[in-house]
Amino acid sequence: MSDDELPVYIIPKFSSSSSSSSDFQFLASVALAALEEDTASSFAHSRRYIWRDRHSAHERLMNMYFVDEPMFEDDVFRTRYRMSRRLFLKIVEDITVAFPWFRSSANAAGIRGFSAIQKCKCTLRQLAYDNLADNYSEGLSFSTRTAHECLDNFCIAIKYLYGEEYLHSPTSHDVEHLYEAHEA
Repeated sequence: MSDDELPVYIIPKFSSSSSSSSDFQFLASVALAALEEDTASSFAHSRRYIWRDRHSAHERLMNMYFVDEPMFEDDVFRTRYRMSRRLFLKIVEDITVAFPWFRSSANAAGIRGFSAIQKCKCTLRQLAYDNLADNYSEGLSFSTRTAHECLDNFCIAIKYLYGEEYLHSPTSHDVEHLYEAHEA
């Protein structure tokens, strides 16, 4: 049924003196039919759902870098993410505490979302390699939209948490400190 065509329902007139249960049953059935039509048409126009095995992607990520005996050592992590594993985990912890968006929770269908480590990993891969967001659909099981959201929320979180201390123009004291560190 198109939007131009409105369904025609015959609604009985109710007299103020008597109202039978059959009149109410008819009215309830008309309302139910209208609700079913609306529900069916809204499902027809909804987005297509793609199953992404987030749990398996999380397990693979943990086995590669974050278990007691990971597949890849610290030097590989540093090469791939441009920071130490310890710093990465500190950032993930700080962001998770301060921003609820990074905490993993279940949606209305009971499907568990991505973990904070997965969201931060996706963002850091985008920043480290200047990759497009749609490059993460296979390996990390992220949609393009979710990868964009990760990047946006991560940048907001970093600016909020560390901006005052680390994201300012260098002072003369900072420059001196950098020269001393370089000479050492």
